[in-house]
Amino acid sequence: VLYGLAEYETGSAVGIPHHELEQLGFRYTPSSRAIVDAGKITMPLGGFAARRFSWRNPLVGRPDAYPVTYPYGVTITGSASMIDYRAGVVSLPMAHEDYTPEPSHAARPVVAIGVTPVIGVRLGAGYTWGPYLNDTLTASQIDGRKWNSYHQRVAIVDLAASYGYLELFAEAGISEYDVPRTAAPVEGFAYFVEGKYTFTPRLFAAVRLERNDYPFIQPVSPTFWVARKTDFHNEEFGVGYRIGAATLLKVSYRQDVWQVDAGNAPFVRPGGRALALQFSQRFDVLERSKR
Repeated sequence: VLYGLAEYETGSAVGIPHHELEQLGFRYTPSSRAIVDAGKITMPLGGFAARRFSWRNPLVGRPDAYPVTYPYGVTITGSASMIDYRAGVVSLPMAHEDYTPEPSHAARPVVAIGVTPVIGVRLGAGYTWGPYLNDTLTASQIDGRKWNSYHQRVAIVDLAASYGYLELFAEAGISEYDVPRTAAPVEGFAYFVEGKYTFTPRLFAAVRLERNDYPFIQPVSPTFWVARKTDFHNEEFGVGYRIGAATLLKVSYRQDVWQVDAGNAPFVRPGGRALALQFSQRFDVLERSKR
């Protein structure tokens, strides 16, 4: 199977229209125990990737701690009985573009495993490690070492469960960063919990609660790095209505609250609120061509 994802954004909130070929991959499936993906693919860590599209995401926004990135890589996934797994090598770290320097491509191992003890419940865990900085940093900024000698390490656990008309998703991650000219690694912690309840085949409501105690890491001079944690939480509430089998209308309200202290005051954003309306229409070109 050859698959891809192209995106185009415009509007007054975007400014300059943006377009990008985000995903282009090849999948080979000899069996359910071994599925190979290669190319520009989604980050194979965490549980949100399969729900990132508007018709799968019950809300308009996405978890701030989950970066939707598309590295180059090769992965193998599979399942047998109650166990599933993912393993591979990707070219980008699991990092938010606003919190750390833009990364250069470098090989990073990724491993994950999941277990489904009963129908409707899955528990998973994953780990990745490798470089997260870029090759444009100067020798003085990285203290005379190689840029790819500074590593990021991320461990994640995730949960997916359903009972009747209730669906629950949760994810928590611990991160650790080696920072130039900093004696000890900088650590971070983030989690989100998301619930969705379907009242009728057309109407549902959803909520997502998140906390992100993330490391903000940036060079501010040839010899000084900012490496501080900036703690905030956000909540999003919304309802969705299925106008048709392939047509979905959603409205949501989101707010974030930042924990400000003397150490992070220069780097935090002001808290904010947003009301969003989203209309999603799916169509299948191949299916229409058969009619």
